[in-house]
Amino acid sequence: TWGNSTLRAGYLPSDMIFDKLIFSEKYSIMKFEYHNQYLKIYQFRVGVEEQGIHGNDKKQNVADVNNPWLNKKIKVYEEIHGKGEKRYSTNIEMDNINYYISGIMDEAEFLKIVESLYTNTTKE
Repeated sequence: TWGNSTLRAGYLPSDMIFDKLIFSEKYSIMKFEYHNQYLKIYQFRVGVEEQGIHGNDKKQNVADVNNPWLNKKIKVYEEIHGKGEKRYSTNIEMDNINYYISGIMDEAEFLKIVESLYTNTTKE
């Protein structure tokens, strides 16, 4: 079992399209397409090796998002990816589960997604 609560997004842009779900005993990945780019949500148990999903070490903290549903300040990072595109990411640990979210997309949209995150036990 993955724990008692599951991270959910209260907001996704209307033109974001679900692409696929990859699921195993150790992790899961949800991938969405957005303007020929992507948003990925990784879920894995604390202590499971992440195998490079966090990108490089050249990330800069660009925002601390106050999320009222999770009652957390969530750090959002930016890094330059591939052809000079900006990738935004964050990592959230809850109930012995790590959630790593990353996307090449508009910063404001990524921040809205992070601000809207909740669990099935927090938004009632």
